[in-house]
Amino acid sequence: MNIGQLFLELLADDARLTPQVEAAAGKAGDAGAKTLGQRLSAGLKTGGVRAFSLAFGAAAGAVTRGAMQMEEATAAFAASTGVSMDEAKAAMEGANRTAGDQRRSLEEVTQVAIAVRKDLGAVGEEAQRLTEDFVEFARVTKQDAAGAVSDFDDLIDAYGLTLDQVRTIQDQLLVSTHKYGGSITDNQKALAAMAPQLRALGLGYEDGIELLNLFAASGLDAAAGQKALNSAIQKLPPGETLDEFIGRLASVADDGERARLAMEVFGSKAGAKLANAIRPGRESLDAFGVSVTESAGAVDKAAEKLDSTFGARFQRMLSQAGAALRGLGADFGPLTSALATVGLLASGLRAAVARPLPRRSSASGRPSQRMLLSPMWPMRPMLHAISVLAGK
Repeated sequence: MNIGQLFLELLADDARLTPQVEAAAGKAGDAGAKTLGQRLSAGLKTGGVRAFSLAFGAAAGAVTRGAMQMEEATAAFAASTGVSMDEAKAAMEGANRTAGDQRRSLEEVTQVAIAVRKDLGAVGEEAQRLTEDFVEFARVTKQDAAGAVSDFDDLIDAYGLTLDQVRTIQDQLLVSTHKYGGSITDNQKALAAMAPQLRALGLGYEDGIELLNLFAASGLDAAAGQKALNSAIQKLPPGETLDEFIGRLASVADDGERARLAMEVFGSKAGAKLANAIRPGRESLDAFGVSVTESAGAVDKAAEKLDSTFGARFQRMLSQAGAALRGLGADFGPLTSALATVGLLASGLRAAVARPLPRRSSASGRPSQRMLLSPMWPMRPMLHAISVLAGK
């Protein structure tokens, strides 16, 4: 009696559950469990080994690709900057972490790291910090990170600033566009271009940001604002500073008179627009300023908002996992390459096992001469063992 028959009889009449039936049921159940266990064990052996083989091959391939990417990035950095391979490797380890955290490709971050080294002259931890700052700033403001490095290089040189001030300026420019509008890429370029005129007037980069905000509030883009500034430098009344003139202009209540005065100094087109922004209550450029305290951490906060959605968090997790694989590949590149080679050889051997060998001689039942001469014949036991382990 098997377990199926018992089940049907008990289903029909559960009163027939006698000691004899119980004993038979126990034996049938044990036999069924044994058979099921054997099937599960066999399935796990073949399917499990096959799954492990596939997973291992995929992981080894990913790590090997990561090692190659890190090698290429390291070589590119060393070739572009002239540093040693050891120094380039250290720089690319930091660049790889930044790529993972900021959801950017290693190639893009490598170009930023090269620009930071060549244009800004930063090295070591300072270079890594600046690389991450520029990649994050570019991601938030949707601009090319390496291009931003070039713009800030001009800006730092123009005003005699230090690299420690880079993040502060980025924060101030970002908050300025939040409050007054305008293009942040145009503003960072214009801020550097305005430096000679501003410094001739005894003004610094923060005054330049205030002017750019004034221009934006007036409906002028950065290029038109620069023309207005050039006009003001030539036409300011003798002995009066730009800030003093703006204060005097703001004190004029009559719109027409205020516009006339503004056009005399800033030019006809820009003056009329500036007169609408420079009005009573805005007695100086400070009214358009963004303080260091007000803007502190603006770029970081904007990046956190970008990373706050489920999709962004998932993408960041994948990006960080990719960076981890690249880092693993860089640390264990030769080993993973060897393992990948073994995987390829194993695949080739499995394919060879699947290929039919010459048949035995039908007359004697012994291997034919053709079979014995086959190069696969001596390897048949080993190939069979590999095929069994591979689940083929």
